[in-house]
Amino acid sequence: MDKHKHKALIDEFAENCLCKDEFCSLRELVIHLFQDPRTLVQAKCLEKYKYERSKELDRDLGSEAGKEWVELGYAKKFADAYAENKTISQIYKEIKNT
Repeated sequence: MDKHKHKALIDEFAENCLCKDEFCSLRELVIHLFQDPRTLVQAKCLEKYKYERSKELDRDLGSEAGKEWVELGYAKKFADAYAENKTISQIYKEIKNT
């Protein structure tokens, strides 16, 4: 993945971060922890799933989210949907709509 696409991916990952400038700790952490764009995208999709599911259950799903992600087939759907030319939002919508 080229640098421009990788930066756009990181920007989308951290879109809800309170830091909106170059001094963002979350962006720095993401840059260092997620060298592989596929892992970064799946982590964000899992975060979105955890948020939606926790809201639905009216409790924090915690680490159960990852277990459900796999058991309900979302990890497999992610593998089928992932492509470097898609945004995180596009991939997540595809996963949830299939």
